[in-house]
Amino acid sequence: MRTLRILLLSDTTFGAGSTNATEVDVEIELDDGVPVVSVKRIAALLKEQWLAMAQVFPGDALLAREVLGEGGDLVPGGAALLHLDTAQLGDGLLAWVLYARQRTDFKIPSDRLLRAMTTKRAQTARDRTTYGPAAATLRSSRALIRGISFEAPLSMPGANPDHWRLLARLCLAVRHAGSGRNRGRGHVQLDLIENDIEVTMALADLPITAVA
Repeated sequence: MRTLRILLLSDTTFGAGSTNATEVDVEIELDDGVPVVSVKRIAALLKEQWLAMAQVFPGDALLAREVLGEGGDLVPGGAALLHLDTAQLGDGLLAWVLYARQRTDFKIPSDRLLRAMTTKRAQTARDRTTYGPAAATLRSSRALIRGISFEAPLSMPGANPDHWRLLARLCLAVRHAGSGRNRGRGHVQLDLIENDIEVTMALADLPITAVA
């Protein structure tokens, strides 16, 4: 089983589409209180990136359809060669969080653990007349702090080297994700195989210096 890693190079909000009225207007994706990145969101990132690259690499159109499928999630049984699981906290952080929540001598509450991994951001719309904050537009969102990574197990049964090359290039091309990307959030790095950007670049058949 191989891995797709998402490394947060800046604070990032993978909005869940739901709200937590007691704390923020826009909550991040959570599974039992633990941050995750869903398969749907990863699929959307990769497909969006392919649409941005399609005119530059017209010869890869068939490969893209085979790797990403025509629609739906990248899950086993689907039309896509690429199969993914939900991305969980990486670098041993998930194990630490689960341990901290379950230890008997000093159990750390889930909400405190979540706050240790996140920050809150507030933003308003601009009034086009006064150029100041528009009334009643203040919204708060939770953001994962930079340096955190997520890992999603992946497989591509039946894939050939060209399929892997395309997937590696898509991953390298994804630079931003989540909401607030135009406000300094959501700078990310995606890599494959050994969670090593140079390995991914070699798989993509690119020189090591091609991606800064």
